[in-house]
Amino acid sequence: MRKLYFLLTILWVGCQPATTKQNEPTSYFDMDSFAQRLIENQTNTDKYTVTKISVANGVEEKTRVAKTDSLFWTKELTPLLNANINKPSLSGAYSVTDNLPEKNSNLKRLVYTILPKSNSDVSRLEIKYLDSIEEVRQIVAWITTKNPVYNSKQEVNLWVNRYNGKLLIDSLSIKGFNKTLFQDSLTYQTKLIVKH
Repeated sequence: MRKLYFLLTILWVGCQPATTKQNEPTSYFDMDSFAQRLIENQTNTDKYTVTKISVANGVEEKTRVAKTDSLFWTKELTPLLNANINKPSLSGAYSVTDNLPEKNSNLKRLVYTILPKSNSDVSRLEIKYLDSIEEVRQIVAWITTKNPVYNSKQEVNLWVNRYNGKLLIDSLSIKGFNKTLFQDSLTYQTKLIVKH
């Protein structure tokens, strides 16, 4: 009788469905923290010059920026901050591919691609880094906004590097197009070049 009880217990336990862990929300690259660190580093670094080149509908303007404080960098990095996909509402909205080799480079890529039927303006985000994600060297984001009144596309391209142990901006480029209802379309490009 004892053997039968033992056998029935084993069968009962063996037939129970396996417990599965609920999927935890996916954590994506934290753009807010990254941008905040860049703003802090740029603000606390003295010796560099910034040139800004703006082109709107083919008309170019080039200026040397006299003052660069945290407000300046926060404003300039706003398009990059708009590419922040690390939000609870976007959990599971992207396919994620890591450790992809970059052609003709020693960098690796972490790529986020929006999944069909997901709702986000950021259609693709690429983080290019050296051996670890802590050593980011380039970020490229494709942002699209479309509604009945406004249509825009932007490509944001940020290059960073390490100088005296600090991650600092080398250049920031924003190319885009926008069209507002009843207004002419605008094609533009802005580039910040930082000389350290």
